[in-house]
Amino acid sequence: MTTTLTNRYPGTCIHCATKVAAGAGIYNYGDTFCNTDHFDAHGQALEAQQTAEEHERFILQRDKFIPAMIEELGLKPERVTAMCEKFSDGTVSTVVDLDPKQAGKMLNKLGDLRYQRAQAAKGRQAKKDDKCTRCGGAGGSDRWAETGWTCYQCKGSGRYGKVQ
Repeated sequence: MTTTLTNRYPGTCIHCATKVAAGAGIYNYGDTFCNTDHFDAHGQALEAQQTAEEHERFILQRDKFIPAMIEELGLKPERVTAMCEKFSDGTVSTVVDLDPKQAGKMLNKLGDLRYQRAQAAKGRQAKKDDKCTRCGGAGGSDRWAETGWTCYQCKGSGRYGKVQ
């Protein structure tokens, strides 16, 4: 629902560029219109523009982002097909055939997979360094003086997965 007011100041209709006298026409969020038809036409044009922008975002998502993430993650074609079928309830088997809602779900799932892999790599790196991931091997910090200085993850040992 939009809020419209009677125009209180003279201005120019943004639809047809005619002069609008004070007290005539419609004022809506900084825009002046000479009549309701022009106001409605402007609203429809804005809706059409939004729909076109949403469609462009979807095409970009489906044709660029999803394939790039699939390649980055190194997913096998069988797994991609299974994911497409899962998000489309078995009706679609390729990324190109996904509708906007299904493509959004697929992109979210791929993002989750990328995050999980990054977290696993971070854990592997911490194990390799053999330092606690919270305190970095210090075992504690002066900033934790109020709670006892000691790191709760390594219990002060500073080593990954090892407790004193």
